[in-house]
Amino acid sequence: MDKIVSCKNANICINELKLISKLSLDIYSGDRILITGKNGYGKTTLLRHLSGLIPNIDIELYTNPVVLIGIKSPFDSHLTVRENLLRLFSLYQISGKRKYLFRRILFYSQLSSNIFDVLFFKLSPGTAMRVAFALSVIRCKDSELIVMDEWLSVGDSEFRHFADKILRKIISKDVAIIIATNSNPDRF
Repeated sequence: MDKIVSCKNANICINELKLISKLSLDIYSGDRILITGKNGYGKTTLLRHLSGLIPNIDIELYTNPVVLIGIKSPFDSHLTVRENLLRLFSLYQISGKRKYLFRRILFYSQLSSNIFDVLFFKLSPGTAMRVAFALSVIRCKDSELIVMDEWLSVGDSEFRHFADKILRKIISKDVAIIIATNSNPDRF
């Protein structure tokens, strides 16, 4: 098994508040880690450290993680959805024909093609989450570490059911997965 993340005596802080002292762990491909706790207990901050969004000299990442839901939006609100996706395809080094990638975005978001010419800030939160979800699913294709801040729970029941099936397929792969939630852990 390949080591994906290594922590040695890491302190996890937000501003000057120390949330976790001397965290030590190694995460390998295929590992499943579920972090549970109440709102405000530092789950998202821990995910940010473990995924490299907050640099921490005591944490080594051996891969580029895919942050699936929550945590940080990579979208520029003043660009159209199309402009954002083109920028992010390049940033995340997502290869493939643009036409194919845009069709995959439509499939995974369950939206129509007129969404591409809308400025991102004009999207409803649910529509923005669908676009972000679709991009994240595409990014998961070759990732060795998937980090999720809460399981997707936006949109109508039909989309939640669709997204749930996609997420379950993703987590069935032999990749390391870290999920943080304040929901019932039996759900996972």
